[in-house]
Amino acid sequence: MKFLNGKGRSATLINQIVRQQNLSVLDLSDTAISESDFKVIAGLKKLRRLNPDSHSINQKLLLESLFLPRLEGVGLLGLSNCTPVLEILSSSKKLRFLTLTSAKLTEKDFAIIGRMTKLEHLLLNGTDLDDDDLKQLTKLQNLEYLNVHATKITVRSVPTLRKFRRLKLLTLPPAVDAAYFNTL
Repeated sequence: MKFLNGKGRSATLINQIVRQQNLSVLDLSDTAISESDFKVIAGLKKLRRLNPDSHSINQKLLLESLFLPRLEGVGLLGLSNCTPVLEILSSSKKLRFLTLTSAKLTEKDFAIIGRMTKLEHLLLNGTDLDDDDLKQLTKLQNLEYLNVHATKITVRSVPTLRKFRRLKLLTLPPAVDAAYFNTL
């Protein structure tokens, strides 16, 4: 379920979400939520994927949340200081989908992501991912979808990209895209 709320918080919206006890996917990336809203959402026992608005969520709240490791998918668009949250997510045995679009990722963050070997979908578009960072991700042999559009990778990454053997969908920067597909 995706809500488009124009960044405004709505008690009615949160009340509607809470009534959906069988909700498994919730996209609130365009909706501001409060700390109390987040705690209410954490009570949805069947929730498997969550994309909160990273700008409106207190990072301490994410870190203290005990429900992040039970999720199969997390989207944290524009998140800054990702390391603590990624360390929590790296302990998850269930995480399969990770979206970090426009997140402020460091070399250490890419190393942590590289240890999340159960990942099947990884979206890193709009990050500072470069050729060396991509090499740290080659341990992710279950990846079926990788989005590295609008990153700093170059055509030098084409051999590294070939190491992802299970990819079914790959989204690349235009110059890398041409080089990658010209070598097929």
